[in-house]
Amino acid sequence: MEMDVLLFCLMGGIVSADTDSAWQSMVSQPLVSCSIAGILMGDLVLGSVVGMLLQLPYLAEMPVGGARVSLGNMGVFISAGLAVKLNQIFPGQTNLILLFTVLYGVALSRLTIPFQNWSRRFNLVLLRKADLAAEHGNVAKISRLNYLGVLNSLFFGILFSAIFFFLGKYIMQSAIISFPFKISLPFLKPTLLGAGLGTMFWLFLKRTTFRYTLIGTVMSAVALLIVWIY
Repeated sequence: MEMDVLLFCLMGGIVSADTDSAWQSMVSQPLVSCSIAGILMGDLVLGSVVGMLLQLPYLAEMPVGGARVSLGNMGVFISAGLAVKLNQIFPGQTNLILLFTVLYGVALSRLTIPFQNWSRRFNLVLLRKADLAAEHGNVAKISRLNYLGVLNSLFFGILFSAIFFFLGKYIMQSAIISFPFKISLPFLKPTLLGAGLGTMFWLFLKRTTFRYTLIGTVMSAVALLIVWIY
């Protein structure tokens, strides 16, 4: 494994732990985590672009009050790393790579919910044991359980990042090579950013996250169709 990919996977563990069991800082936010992914993989600018494009839609998944949401932060982080790596392999297809990796990150966030739930159920078991230890005044056991929860999230994030980074790389390399057209899609970034702004506008009006993905997808598809035709 290359050193940049190894560091990227280790950072995935930190992003996972920051979300679930430790710190709760800004590290797991797409704008920050994607920029770090860009630095580790060798392209800060492209990593930051992915973070900016997906920061607004991610706000719809903020786990306020412990609500169950998809693992958006990990999906976004992996998509940023993939974008940089694929851009190094296919330097003339940056916007096409952005399109593929952004869609992959969003899909990854939803399709891997069972993995996220398994990790959080394990931490919930540890929490219940910690409650029992607190009733008996066993401070040492509480500390051990806390560290175990952090290690669980770290290991989960590292493994998750490694598996879906290489899976995504394999899938998208094949897709880019077999893509029938050489297109630049010059308005792709504004389109994706507009989809994010549309998402936030919808949430502001309706106070709900329902159907926002469909609306954003339709808006993006229409805009890309217009760009394709003209």
